[in-house]
Amino acid sequence: MISRDDGPLPRWLSPLTRTAAWAYGRAIAARNHRFDAGRSVTQLPIPVISVGNIVAGGAGKSPVARWVARVALDSGLHPMIALRGYRSIRDVSDEAEEHRRLLPTVPVAVGADRHACVLRTLDAHPQCNLVVLDDGFQHRRLARDFDLVLVNGAADRLESALLPHGWLREPPSALRRASAVLVTRAAHVDAALARAVEAVHGRPPIAWCDHVWERLDLFDGVAHGSTTPVACEWLNQRAIAVWAAVADGSAIARACEAQGARVVHAPKLRDHTNYTPELVAELGLSARREGATAVLATGKDWSTLAPHASRAGLPFVIPALSIRVHEGADALRFALRRVFAQR
Repeated sequence: MISRDDGPLPRWLSPLTRTAAWAYGRAIAARNHRFDAGRSVTQLPIPVISVGNIVAGGAGKSPVARWVARVALDSGLHPMIALRGYRSIRDVSDEAEEHRRLLPTVPVAVGADRHACVLRTLDAHPQCNLVVLDDGFQHRRLARDFDLVLVNGAADRLESALLPHGWLREPPSALRRASAVLVTRAAHVDAALARAVEAVHGRPPIAWCDHVWERLDLFDGVAHGSTTPVACEWLNQRAIAVWAAVADGSAIARACEAQGARVVHAPKLRDHTNYTPELVAELGLSARREGATAVLATGKDWSTLAPHASRAGLPFVIPALSIRVHEGADALRFALRRVFAQR
């Protein structure tokens, strides 16, 4: 378990972060009370499945949202994915662009007002008959038919404190309103974590999954944004720089090394880094000095890196990330298909 004193900010700020967490908790409780009473909730004309969590970052919500969308496609449905989009401008955000790259046939609705964005997307794509909310558990203004909540098996933080003193967006008791809990980033079933989830959710996790790389998309450093699919074995014995502006960039580096690569350059980047031409050139120079022969970047990073990638002076590989449900897959699919039948 993660210590309750562990959090995103330095410990010396604890007197301030404890006070802020207390105030945040009061605000969350008042907000949830209002929604529990059924106030301020809007309904869509098609079913909604939300994928979310109660911990800040790292659970892998976007790959799970795409997995749900693929299950819907396999069932003959026409899903869309809806998300707020970090710093989205005119329907563009790094998460949204990754969805579009990996699921090109699925419309993506982006914006803080997800109700309005979904309705606009329905006007443009009237065939859509399901909404998959990416990071929707706290977006309670939009009614949903199924709440799939993720717990990161690689960094169990159910015993953490509320933000900003700890990592929790909501108290663990919020899991009671989840339709089901999916444990992610788990190579196997963890009996202790299952009991911890059951203690607050009322039921053990419905399924367990880990994240896998299906392939790599190779950018040769010349043609703007154009990539070629290659096998993950491409990384074997290569000296690689890892640029990962995500919640847990070290996990990306470890996954790269698991494919046989030598990670020689892994700068610590702020989540949602804005990759300017100058920053790409600077990072590329540092990577080459460290002996890197290529850069591995996440799909989210690539969305903003692509226009300036040639400035790095190195080829790029971008993992196509998906999930493998190794325990409870049938139960999870059955639960989702019950929602599909409501269309």
